[in-house]
Formats: sequence, C-alpha cells, structure tokens
Amino acid sequence: MPPPPDEEVHGDVWAGSGPVPGDREGKRAFGWGIAGIIFGPLALVALYYANKGQRLAEEAGIQPPSKVRTGKTLAWVGLGIWALWILFSIVTSVTG
Repeated sequence: MPPPPDEEVHGDVWAGSGPVPGDREGKRAFGWGIAGIIFGPLALVALYYANKGQRLAEEAGIQPPSKVRTGKTLAWVGLGIWALWILFSIVTSVTG
C-alpha cells in the first residue's frame, strides 16, 4: 500500500478523512485483551487485531493509536496469566 498523500498526515498525526488507520482494530484488540485476561486463549485474537492495527497505522505513516498498544499489553498479560495457570495446574497435579 503506498503512503498517504502529504495532506493527510501532518507531523505524524492523521488529518485525512475517515477514521484513523488502525483505530477500529485497536478497539477490538482492547476488548479481546480484556476477554483474554479472563480466558487466556482469547488473548491470541487480541494479538491478531493489535498487530493488524499497528501494521495499518505504520503503512499510513502515523503512530499506532494507544488502544493498539494497550490491547497488545493486555493480550500478553492474559497469555502470561494463562501460562502460569497451566504451570500451576501441572505442578499441583504432580505433587498432589
């Protein structure tokens, strides 16, 4: 995808018509990230949307929206909690 025309980007800030590239994906990543904290495998969906939102923003030549970064952070926290839960389950089942 070619970079946007200069009149759509002013100093790394989106000034074009329509929503900021990656904003919708950032909102989805944020929501799925919260769900991923509750149920770990859903964090993978949050990572997908966060990476997609980041890619769209970078292709447009702007910084990714904050929701993308927050969604990615929540996804990694959810995956970490899920991994610790699995580890805890294995350790407690082996040791009794």
